[in-house]
Amino acid sequence: MPLLILFRVLIYMNLEYNDCDTKKIVSDDVKYLKLFINKKYFKDDLEYLYLVVLYHFDIGEGKIISRLDNLSIIYPRLSWLYYYLKATKAYLNHDDIKALVNYEY
Repeated sequence: MPLLILFRVLIYMNLEYNDCDTKKIVSDDVKYLKLFINKKYFKDDLEYLYLVVLYHFDIGEGKIISRLDNLSIIYPRLSWLYYYLKATKAYLNHDDIKALVNYEY
């Protein structure tokens, strides 16, 4: 069941809703996914997708960023999700240089 919820959240993240609406729609799902943060439920590339979702919703950001940086090397085909979110957050925080660097990835 958590795997299906993870995919549902990923789908909503990539639809053309604004960020506030997306957070309202998936708030219960994100709370449920947060319960698995230290459970090692998601393996391999699914762990990467799971951490990207948590990063997007600002859950456990300090611990997750280093794990995502390391996993980006292992899963380069999925790393665009992380770098896109990282660049968007930097842009919204008016850190244009960091945003451009991450958008380049």
